[in-house]
Amino acid sequence: MGSGRQSRTHRSRLAIVGGGRDWEERYATAFERLSERLSLVTVYGTVASQTEIFAERWRCEPAKSLRGAISRDDVDGVLILETDWQSTFPIELAACVGKPCLVGSPAVLTPADLPRLAARIGDLSGFVTVALERRHEPVTVRFKELVATVLGAPVEIDIALRGPDQARSDRAGLALLEAVDWCRYVAGGLSTRFTSSTSRDPRGLCIDLRFESTSSIVPARVRYRFDSAMEQPVFEGFQARTQFGSASYSSGDTLRWELQGDVRAESVTGERTAAEFLLDLFARRLVGGVVPMPGPGDLAVAMHACRQVFLSPSDG
Repeated sequence: MGSGRQSRTHRSRLAIVGGGRDWEERYATAFERLSERLSLVTVYGTVASQTEIFAERWRCEPAKSLRGAISRDDVDGVLILETDWQSTFPIELAACVGKPCLVGSPAVLTPADLPRLAARIGDLSGFVTVALERRHEPVTVRFKELVATVLGAPVEIDIALRGPDQARSDRAGLALLEAVDWCRYVAGGLSTRFTSSTSRDPRGLCIDLRFESTSSIVPARVRYRFDSAMEQPVFEGFQARTQFGSASYSSGDTLRWELQGDVRAESVTGERTAAEFLLDLFARRLVGGVVPMPGPGDLAVAMHACRQVFLSPSDG
């Protein structure tokens, strides 16, 4: 018999909790492009009619209960996009039954959720990954390659965003969280200590960060300019000084970097979106790959750095 059939790529089987805007805008196309490696088995949502429509569209089974969806023997992992009134329970349940879980949007979790989630999950066999997509954009991947090969570690980072005031847009708050996480990620990941401060005026806000380890101190700044005409925030670019050179990127697809006076420019348009890259990493983990991915702890650090941003005037 043909051995080719036996060597076909294994398709990991997913249960989805929620759906809605995040699925349509970020994950649907990415999932279709990874259809040889991922399949949908079941979907659960708190609104039965919407769940049935989703199940029919994506040819999977609508689940009658959350536990029924996650606990199925033919489910390898769980993609959580919405939790509604159930808060962190779907994430905790996935961990309890040993199913790897991808929280498809950091907006699913609030600052109050994270300590409780960490305490309840503990050392359970399931692992929880959080979608911090800016880490996986083509420009980030290329910049990290340059840092590792020729530019050396960052010594100063500046990132710029523009969009609506975060007081009237949940997407603005999410963009700030991802920007802070991005700075920490390109600064080298885990640090022994970091500090942050926030300043604000009618034109925008600024988060100043300072990442410290036993061998280095890396200052970083996240600048967010208010634009009342915009509904969604945009990433305008970054500048970074490194040990041996520098790099910069502005809206578009060109990364410029300098090394010993030699300036180069290269296109960083990727064939894959950040969501596809993230799903690909998750698929690898589902088949036993040791792939570093951000978790609730990374999100907690970013939320802590942004704590002043989310305080209302009455909170002081």
